[in-house]
Amino acid sequence: MSLIDIGANIGIYSLAFASKSNSPVYAFEFDPSSQVSLIKNLSLNNFKNITPVLAALDSSKNFSLLPTFYQIFEAGAGAGGLNKIYASVKSSNECLQTLTPSLSLDVFNSIHPFPGESVLKIDTDGHELDILLGSKDLLRSGKILAIILEINSFAYSEADVTDLLTTFGYCLVARSKWCQQLSEGSIYNCVFLKSDSSNDVIDYFKNNCHFEI
Repeated sequence: MSLIDIGANIGIYSLAFASKSNSPVYAFEFDPSSQVSLIKNLSLNNFKNITPVLAALDSSKNFSLLPTFYQIFEAGAGAGGLNKIYASVKSSNECLQTLTPSLSLDVFNSIHPFPGESVLKIDTDGHELDILLGSKDLLRSGKILAIILEINSFAYSEADVTDLLTTFGYCLVARSKWCQQLSEGSIYNCVFLKSDSSNDVIDYFKNNCHFEI
């Protein structure tokens, strides 16, 4: 089972997964400074099964360029906003704006198919729902067994995600005990599994990921 790590940052999830499995890992990170640190971490740990991808993901059916707003220029800062100003920034005048190559996960999969079954992890500071909307073919294929998703309520609601994923046969099985409260909304993590997942799989995520429901 492979890992599709969207919003890989400096590679914490990817490295943890690769340390326990020889299966392929695809680490998507659009921020150049974080991508460089990600590659350094892969080299230091001598992992050969992780493929870094320097690109953003969205819902577009075509290759596109998204305006990107940066305020902090440090690896792992997670302070870039795709197609929007980052939540903590008051004005675009405070940011450097660039253009970032972007495509949907379905388009990427059509060019470079993911092998076999996968876990999908998405943590993109408010861009998660748009990425899911660009992954409908992949979700429909049944190859995605589990989805670990950060919810950013300042951009969309948990119900928006649940309603979408329910149409592809997924159900919410766990919600993180950790929750960050901001003036704009709350941030927390959720796990979605196929509705026909075994109880053993569901119990594994509940018992090992510090999640509750």
